[in-house]
Parts: sequence; C-alpha cells; structure tokens
Amino acid sequence: MDNQRSPLILLTQRFEMASLLFLFMTCVVTQSAATWTYTVTWPQGKVTSYTYPRTSHGDCLYDRRRDVLTCMRNHGYWSVVNTWTYDPELIVYVSVRCLAPHSYPSPLTFRPPPHSFTYVTPACLCKNNDHAFSVESTTRRGPITENYFRCQLEELSPVMFEGLEQLEVLDLSHNLLEHLERHGFHSLSALKVLSLHNNPLRRLPEGLTCSLNSLEVLDISHLQLVTFPGHVFGCDGNSSDVSVLRWLDVGRAHISNVPAGSFWYLGNLQFLNMSDNLVRSLPPHPFLGAFSLQAIDLSRNLLSSLPEEFCEGIPQLNELLLTDNMFESVELTKLEACGNLTRLDLSSNMMAEMKGPPVSLPLLRELNLAHNQLHALDGALIGPECGLRVLDLSHNNLHRLEDSVFDNMINLVNLSMAGNSLKEETFDLTRVFQNLTRLEVLNASGNLLTSLNESDCAGLTSLKVLDLSHNRIASVSFGTDTPLSQVTHLNLSGNMLTSLTPDVIVHLASLKVVDLSDTLLHHVAELHVPQALLTLDLSRNSLRSVPVFRGASGLRVLRLSRNSITTLMQLNELQGLQELDLSHNTLSHIHPDAFTALSNLRVLEVAHNRLALNDSHGGQVFAGMQKLEVLNLSHNRLTDVQSLFLPGSFAALLELDVSHNAIGQITTRLNQWNHTMHLQHVNLESCKLREVSADAFGDLIYLRTVSLQNNLLTRVPLFRDHVGVTYRLQGNPITCSCHVAWLKENVVRVLGQEIPTRHYSINFCRVVPRGYFHPIRLVDRRDFLCRTETACPDNCTCYSQREAGDAEEVFCTGSLTSVPALLPQTARVISLEDNDLGEVVAIGESSSQPLAVEELYLNSSRVRWIAEDAFTNLSRLHTLSLSNNHLTELPAALFSSLSSLTSLSLNNNELESLPEGLFSERVTLERLDLSHNFLEVLEPSTVQELRALESLHEVRLSSNPWQCGCANSDMYHWVTENVTRVVDYEDMVCADRQGQPMVILGPSLFDCEGVDDGLSFAEVVGIIAGAVAGVALLVALYRFRSVVAAILYTRLGVQGVRPSSQRAPLGLLYDVSVLYDHSDRKCRWWVERVLLPRLTSSKWRLRVHIPRAGETRAAGGSVVESAVYSVRQSASCLVLASKYFGAHHHTVTCFHQALNQEHTRPCSLVLVTWGELTKQTLECGVRQFLGRRQHLPITAPFFWDRLLYLLPAPPRPVSGRRHSLISACRFRSLSDVTSEPETTTTKVDQPTLSEVSEHL
Repeated sequence: MDNQRSPLILLTQRFEMASLLFLFMTCVVTQSAATWTYTVTWPQGKVTSYTYPRTSHGDCLYDRRRDVLTCMRNHGYWSVVNTWTYDPELIVYVSVRCLAPHSYPSPLTFRPPPHSFTYVTPACLCKNNDHAFSVESTTRRGPITENYFRCQLEELSPVMFEGLEQLEVLDLSHNLLEHLERHGFHSLSALKVLSLHNNPLRRLPEGLTCSLNSLEVLDISHLQLVTFPGHVFGCDGNSSDVSVLRWLDVGRAHISNVPAGSFWYLGNLQFLNMSDNLVRSLPPHPFLGAFSLQAIDLSRNLLSSLPEEFCEGIPQLNELLLTDNMFESVELTKLEACGNLTRLDLSSNMMAEMKGPPVSLPLLRELNLAHNQLHALDGALIGPECGLRVLDLSHNNLHRLEDSVFDNMINLVNLSMAGNSLKEETFDLTRVFQNLTRLEVLNASGNLLTSLNESDCAGLTSLKVLDLSHNRIASVSFGTDTPLSQVTHLNLSGNMLTSLTPDVIVHLASLKVVDLSDTLLHHVAELHVPQALLTLDLSRNSLRSVPVFRGASGLRVLRLSRNSITTLMQLNELQGLQELDLSHNTLSHIHPDAFTALSNLRVLEVAHNRLALNDSHGGQVFAGMQKLEVLNLSHNRLTDVQSLFLPGSFAALLELDVSHNAIGQITTRLNQWNHTMHLQHVNLESCKLREVSADAFGDLIYLRTVSLQNNLLTRVPLFRDHVGVTYRLQGNPITCSCHVAWLKENVVRVLGQEIPTRHYSINFCRVVPRGYFHPIRLVDRRDFLCRTETACPDNCTCYSQREAGDAEEVFCTGSLTSVPALLPQTARVISLEDNDLGEVVAIGESSSQPLAVEELYLNSSRVRWIAEDAFTNLSRLHTLSLSNNHLTELPAALFSSLSSLTSLSLNNNELESLPEGLFSERVTLERLDLSHNFLEVLEPSTVQELRALESLHEVRLSSNPWQCGCANSDMYHWVTENVTRVVDYEDMVCADRQGQPMVILGPSLFDCEGVDDGLSFAEVVGIIAGAVAGVALLVALYRFRSVVAAILYTRLGVQGVRPSSQRAPLGLLYDVSVLYDHSDRKCRWWVERVLLPRLTSSKWRLRVHIPRAGETRAAGGSVVESAVYSVRQSASCLVLASKYFGAHHHTVTCFHQALNQEHTRPCSLVLVTWGELTKQTLECGVRQFLGRRQHLPITAPFFWDRLLYLLPAPPRPVSGRRHSLISACRFRSLSDVTSEPETTTTKVDQPTLSEVSEHL
C-alpha cells in the first residue's frame, strides 16, 4: 500500500512539476528578453529608439593599455575582457555613465525584477587582473564575488575602440572626460549614435566625426564649450567622409560664438538643438550648408535680432523656436525666405511691437507670441495667403486691437488672448472676429470685459470652446438664434454674475460643460439646462439652496461645493447624475428622499458640513444607492457609524471616509447585514475613538486599508479579518500593555490563518508605569504589562505580563513611611521612589526565601540610614538606585550579598567618605554614580578596589568638593588613566583651588612631599625600569642609527654624521639622475609635482636630471648612449622601481650603467620602491637590491629624511662664470646643452657643452 500512489497524488505532483517548469521557463524568457534602449526624441514628439539585447560587455569599457575594466555594475572580469579582446564584433552598444543618477543606463526599457535591488551610485566599478579570479576558480565552486574599486571615467585610451567595427551606439554621458583624441573613434565605421552629454569637455578635436560615416545622432550637450564646434565635422574636403548626421544636440554647452560656415559639412542635418546657451548674435548665413535642416531650437539664449540672411540655405526649415531670448521687436518679413516654416515660437521675449508689413508665410500653422510686452496690434500680422491655425497672444499687455488684425486668418482654429487688458471700448469685437468663421477655441480669460453680447460673436459660427473666465462680466444671455449654438464648453468662472435667468444656457444646444464657479451667485431658484449638458460647476458661490434643474436628466457631474446650502431636499430630474459634490457647505439636514432619484450616483462628497445622521432615520438617506462607490462624510457631526449601514445600502461602496467626526466607539460589525461586500478603504482618522471591536471589520472580504490615526485608542485589538488588511494606527496613545504584546511577534494566527503584524502600523506606545513613549518595535517584551492585584501590597500598584497574573513589577510611591513587609516573591522590579522612608532595614526579611528582585529603586525617598543587612535577601539584584536621598555614610558590608550587581546609583546624597571594602567584592559592577555628594578624598584602598573592577565602564564623580593634593594622588592618577570610563572627568573641579577643573592641573600638584631615608619599593622599581629603558634606548639608537643620522642631517644640519664619500665630486654635470617608468602616469605626476620641487628647493639645491627616451643624440651617439652619458655625468642615481619598470628598455639600460658606476667610482645608487611589486616581473638587478633589503619604500617612515641622507650633498657654490654655468645646466637634459632652442620669448645666453667642460 505504501508503494502505491493514488491518482490524485500523482496528478498533484505532475501539476507541481509543470508549475515549476513553467516558472523556470518564464524566468529564462524574461531574462533573455531584457533589452537596452537608447531613445532619441525629435520635434513634435517623434521618437527613434535603438534597441539591443542587454549584455555585460555593453555595460563596460576595457582599457587594454592600462588593464582597467570600467563597468556600470559588478560584471565578471574575464567574461567581459575576453569579449573585448577576442570577440569585439559581438559588441553593438556600449553605455558607461559613471555619474548618472542611477546605476542603470538611461533611457532604458529594461527594468530589474521586483525582488532585485536598484541602487543609486555616483561612480563606476573598476577591476583589473589583480582583482579578478581565474576561470577555473570561478567554476569549481560556483560564482565568486570579485573585488573592485570605485572609479570615474576620466580618459579614453587611443586604442580603446579598435576592433569594434560593429558598434552602433556609444553612450559616454555623465562622466569626467576632459580630453578626446582626434582619431579615438576612427575605427567605429558602423557607429550610429554618439553621446558625450554632461562631461567637462572644453574643446573637441578637429575632424572628430570624419571617419564616422554612419553617425546619425550626436549629443554634445551639457559641455563647457565656448564656440560652436564646427571644426568637428570638417574633413579636409574628402568626399568619402560626407556626414550623414541627422540629429545634433549642443544645448546647455556654454556656447557664446557661432563662427561662419559652422554647418558647411552638415548637409544631412535635420534637427539642431542649441537651446540654453549664451549666443548673442548669429553670423550672416548662419546655417549655410545644412540644406536638410527641418527644426532649430534656439530657445533660452541672448539673441536680440536675426540676420537678414537667416533663412538662406535652409529651404526645408519648418520649425523655429526662439522662446525666452531678448527680442524687443521682430520683423517677421526676415523669415519669408523660410517658405516651409510651419511653427514659429517667439514667446517669453521682450517684444513691445511688431514691425514691418504682414509676413507672407503660406505654410505657417502655429505662431506663439505669448508672454511678451505687446501693447497693441495695428494692422494685419499675416499676409493674405495664410494657413495659420493656432495663434497665442496670451499674457501680454494688449489693450487695443486693430479691426483688421485677424482679416487674413480665415483658417484660424485656436486663438488665445488670455491675460491681457482688453475692454469693449478699445476694440470692436464684432469687426475683429468677423472673418474667424472656422475658429473653434477662443480664450479671452483674464481681461477687462464687462458684458457678453451675442452680436459680438456673430462671425464665430464654428466656435466650440469659449473661455471668458476672470473678467468683469455682470450679465449674460443667449437667445434662440444665438450664433454660439455649436459651443460645447463655456467657462464664465470668476466673473460678477450675481443671478441667472432660468433659461440663460438652455439655447446652447450643444453645451456639454459649463463652469459658473466663483461668480458671486447668491440666488438661483430654477435653471433650465440643455439635454447635452454633462458637467455643471456652481461651486464657490453664495447659494443657500440647490436650484431646481429642468431637463437635466443627462447631467453627469454637479458641483455645489463651498456655498451656503443648509438643507437638501429632493433632487428630481437628475436620474443620470454620477458625481455630486456638496462639500464645504452648512448642511445640517438632508431629506430622507433626497437621493431617491439618484440611482446612478457613484461619488458623493458631503464633507465639511454639519450633518449628524445619528437617529434611526439617518441611514435611510443613503438607502437605494446601489451604485455608490465613494462616500465622503468627513468633518461632520456624526457620533455613530453603524447606523449608516442598513439593508439594501452601499452594495457597491468601495471607499468610505467618516474621518474627523466624534464617533467615539465602534462596538459591532459595520457589515452586520452582509450587504457591503466590496468596501476596500475605510477612513476613521481623528474620530475620538476609544474603543474598536475586534469584529468591527469582519466579513469585508475586499478590505485593504483602515485608517485609525490620531484617535484615543489605548489598546489595539487583534482584528478578526482576512490576510492583507493594513491598519494605520499612528498618533494614538496606545499603552504597551500585555493585551498588545502580540505585536512583538512576526506572525499571529487569526481564524486559522497567519496574519503578519507588520500590517499594524504603530509608531510609539506608552510604556507603563513610567508613562514614557517609546517606539513599539523597540520595547522589551517584558515591558508589555497589565495591572494585577495578585499578592499586591497595600498602597502599591502591581503589574504582570499576563492579565491577573503574578506580580512582576511593584510600584509603591507617594505615601509610604517604611518598606512593605510582604513583597511578592515573583516581583522582578520594585520601585519605592518618592516616599518618606527615613530608615531602611532588611528588605524581604519576612519572606521564607530570597526575593527574585532584579531592579530596586529607592531614589527620592528621603532615606537617611540603611541597615547593613538591608539587601541580604536580594541576591539576584543587578540594578540598585539610592540617588536623591540624605545618606551621609554607608556600611562597609552593605553590598556584600549582591553578587550580581551591575548598576549602582549613589548620586545626589550627602556622602562625605566611602568605607574600605565597599566595592571589594563587586566584580560585576558596570556603572557607578557618585556625583553630587560631599566627597573630598577617595582613599587609596577605595581606588584600589575600583582598579580591580575590570567590568566597570561608566563612572561619574563630578560635583564633589575634591581636594587636589597628595591625599587624592591615587584617585587623580586612576582618573587620568581611565578617562574613557570616568565620563564626567572634565567636570571634576578642585574645591581648594577656587573650582578649577582638575584636568588642567598638572600631576605635580598631587605629588606627595617628604622622602624616607631608605628607598621605597616603588622607587627601586622605578630605578630598575629607568635602567632597562636606557639600555633599550641605546639598542634602538644602534638598530636605527641610519634613521637617526638622517634626521640629524636633514633637520638639525649636522654634517658629521655623513661619510665624506657622500659629497658630490667636482667635475660632474648633475647631482642626481632620476630613473623611472615614464608610462606610469601616477609615478610621473609624483616625480614632477612632489620629488623635483623637494630636491631643488632653496635648502638643498640639487642638480637633478631625468634621462628621457626622446632626448637628441649627444656627440653623435644614439639615444641610449645619450642617456647613458647623462647617467655617467651624475654623482648619484635615484631609481623608482614600479610594477612595469622592467618592461622599459631605456630605463633598465640607465639602471645598469648606474649599477656599474657604483662599483667603478664613488657613485651612490638609491632604489625607491613604488606601489606593489611582483618580484618575478622585476629586473634581476632590482631583485638583488630587494633581496638584500637595500631599498627604500615610498611609504617608509621618515622617507624624505632618509632619501636626502642617501643622496650626495651638492658641492659648495663657486663664484664667477663657473657657478652660473652649473646653475644654468640645472634641470637641463643633454640635448638642452648641445642645442639652442629655435624660438624663445626671452633672450638668454645658453652655455655649450664645450663651455661646460672647459669651466668644469
């Protein structure tokens, strides 16, 4: 039977296997489908995307010259390097953006799975061969995390992109690149997108894009250019390098100058962004050569005029953006040569007038002149053959319009004149709008119009949207033959309409939206509305009642908020209403049948009113509202929420807000009739709730959130509901009682299901009985207490971790004159503070066995005397507080029975001395407070007892009248030795020194005068210790004699410590020759910026020479012979051995020459090791130096002293021509001596080699 499996079990197992296989396949497909996308946005919202499968080698750059791999994320070193080295044809995109806001390149379509962690980083992750694991080590035991260091991309190697012939997108934005090589990208023949956005580049190399024959998109915005980089595209007339660039962004690049001919090589350019620069003027024919240009963005520059030939050479231009410049006037006729122009934006300039005759731009569709300083428009703007459809004149200072201003705009569809100063007296509305028969949108808001006459709109037969808000219109009417019969949206808000006639809008048959808010309306008894009306806004008026609506069966939204409505009667003829807003009124009564006709209502807002709805008929108001989804009753006068839930109500309710009502308590289930099944969000915030039943939200199977913040709840029940409900309980005075101890668990079981306690959002709770508030998640589990009367003494309050359990904490405060004789055996904490005890005798002596007390508080109880056996029965005590009493002395054996004592507080008493042996057995004591007493002297025996307390880490001794002298010598030395333990040592003062801080007084003040005839034991030990120290000092001086000699020589100028052989012999050109690997950039920087200035300073004045591979030949010899000759002419040779020193042939040859000179004539050879070295890669001679430890690490102590000591001292300066010649040779290579410079800015006599030899 055991070996047979039922068909149900087999079916279940097969289903689980299929589920796991499906999940695995889903994960693989999701991962394989991850893509990387670079998005380019064109004018008018057109988007071009370059999308590729996401790869690790696409997130990295590999510099083979420096062996550095720079990645956006932590990719495997070898997997990326192998692809870059052996399979570069697989790399089709590269994106490394070290300073980008996020670690993932942007823009992206790839998003990590929900369980992954996306971090924000200001740097890339770099690796080299030293940080990487071998392939074998990574496969033997699974993946191993490689080491890395954070870095920034600061330079590009000239050969970094060689071999990447298939690369199409290169995104190097958000880095620290300061320089680019001219031919750095010459091998990227397939490159389509290049982004250098946001780098500190000040100049781009000439002909940078010449070899990029496929480049379509170039982003060089956010750079630090001054001149437009037209030289980047010049290719010396090579016809094979014609640029196919179509999209160019040089915005926010600090450009102030655009040279003529900058666009000569950009014949295929279609979009140019030069916004956010500092361009003040453009040259004649500024865009000549870019004959395919279609859109130009020159917004946010400093342009004040356009050249006459602006449009020459760009016949296809259809979009020109000049917003936010400094134009004071514009002659649009200059743009007539741009015959294909469809959009022109001149907004946010300083134009006060439009000059010139009407412009002839037949294809112009959109003209934006908003946010200027236009006062008047005199005459037509556009020529007769105009197809303009959108004109924006808003936010100027227009107060006058010529009658013919719109005569040639018969195709105009959208006209905005908002935010001006137009009045009926300053222009003829009828004449101005006469020819605008196709106008659909008219915005005249924010003007000074006082009336609206139908005759003024006679020509606007196609108008659909009319905005006349925020004018001064006092009356309005529309007749049966109104020309505005096609208007669908009418906005009259913010005017001065105090009343409306019933048929004011009924003749606007097509009207769908009417806004009459904030119009000073105070009485509208009846209002007839057209059948097509969907939204009516009457908010922010002074209406006292809801108007009677006629013909409003199709109305969907009615807004009556912020009026003065007090009573709501029946709302008839609103059968189609779906949203009703009555908030911020003074509603105190709603007729029971008020909403009977609103069977389709979905949203009802009645917040901020005076509704009670607490009687038995209160819930009848919402009966029958079967489709209501959102009900807001916040800020009313409700005292009961259960009465709202009646049979047949709230069947579809999703959100209920009854916050800010004085509900007080919820004792029964809200859904007791089981009709409100779909409720998801309940807001009971600030309802003065003191009690909420555990069953209050039962049977609400779709419930998601319950807001109970800022109430008066002291106890949180474990609500009986389903998994997934979040209870927000912040701002309640919740007590950390045993009733809420379940909150310390991670999961609790309710009705057979596990509920995570993290769904109960509680910040703080009140910890009893102290009454302080603490984060509930940080409260100790034992501090969740309830009051209990079990074995509790009289005049005391007891607490337990279980309701009616044994007393665990006892608090007796306020009225006791003696310690209670019978204390609970189970008490863990006893507090007897704030009493009048006087004397304390044996505590718990009436108990048959020792008490389990761990903490005892007798502070502030006026205790004057304590018996020696007071704590005999408290062997488990670890915390004792006797502070703020009147104790003058303590028995020596008071704490002898407290073997577990860790904290003792004796502060704020009247103790004058401490008996010997008080702390002799307190090996567990950790905290001791003796501050604020009358202690003058701490006896040596007491100090010795404190020394023995190894666990003591916090002592307080301040605010005592200490005597600073011989009597406190032991205490002073112990305090100075334990300043980390004595936390208030800086506040310890000397009473006999006018309150001077003890820390500023020297130890001599505490030395004891008078010495016995014989030597004491301490003195004998001191003499022996001194002798041993002297011998050790002599041994150290001998062991480190070279270091000591170097310090004496360099810092004190003692010449006798150096042998005579270390003085540079006469007859040589140089004192020191420095040999190092010139390809090591960091080492070269250290030599030039640190080493040379130190050796040639005014104190040492060494003649330093650096043999270079590029020196000219000396005396007809080769380059190597020239360098060797320089080494021969040096008194010493300083060698900097770095990691790749052995690979530098020129430097190794000079090193061997110096090594031979050391054996043939007096010549010192100093080897300095730089960085981490691998002996197997070093040259043989260097390895011998390292083996004999005859080298000086750059990190060695006293490095400069030892280096200058090893180098020869320069010869004494001589007078006359000889000294001047030697000084002139300093810092000069052999080529400088044998050849004169071709050009010099200052004429200086250069000595020849023969002159040097003659005078030496």
